Amino acid sequence: MEVPIMNYGKALKIARSARNISQKDLSDAISLDPSYISLIEKGKRIPTIETLEKIVKSLNIPIHLFFLLASGKNQMKKMPSSKKAGVAELLLDLLLSTEKNEHSPKNKN
Repeated sequence: MEVPIMNYGKALKIARSARNISQKDLSDAISLDPSYISLIEKGKRIPTIETLEKIVKSLNIPIHLFFLLASGKNQMKKMPSSKKAGVAELLLDLLLSTEKNEHSPKNKN
């Protein structure tokens, strides 16, 4: 059985870019060195689950969405290319809508 390889760097860069947050701003928010964020994005460091939790909380995205963004080619290799592009577009829409929902007034029922 093949072990799935998660690309946390790719996911981090996508999520951070979608939120328009710099590496420096993210690192300040989660009390890490900016170079560590850079190393994660380059695939030279694998963050701990605690660090991932801080990252997704700071970026205001669900951790399951972050893991989906981090999915590698092997997890999607049987999917036709046309569907892969659609999945990527849906993920980005979900990511951006999560931010909008967080800033919307909450129902007070």
